[in-house]
Amino acid sequence: MHLNHKPGEVMQVDWAGDTAAVIDTDTGKIIPAYVFVATLPYSGYSYVEAFFSMNQEAWTAAHVNAYKYFGGVTRIIQCDNLKTGVQKHGKDEAVLNKSYQDLALLIKHTTTYKGLKPLYSE
Repeated sequence: MHLNHKPGEVMQVDWAGDTAAVIDTDTGKIIPAYVFVATLPYSGYSYVEAFFSMNQEAWTAAHVNAYKYFGGVTRIIQCDNLKTGVQKHGKDEAVLNKSYQDLALLIKHTTTYKGLKPLYSE
């Protein structure tokens, strides 16, 4: 199924399913790294960054870094049902956690959840 997107309107974000591995050069220990992916679906342009945690601080930093990389902000962030973004969800709406709500309000865009109706608008 083909979906039509407007340029610069949506940034789709999620943690990738598999972790990456980083080897500590001093100990040889393998450290898991969690991969954040942000994609602009109109162009397919993507931003990828690895973190040692999937905590709220990493989630927020990843968004800020993605927007710096893309050179601007989108009107909509589209995320899946992830714990660092969504507090709870029902059939027709999602409740974002406080930090993610604050990020959405700070950059003044609409935040959607899996393509459902916007939770925030200007």
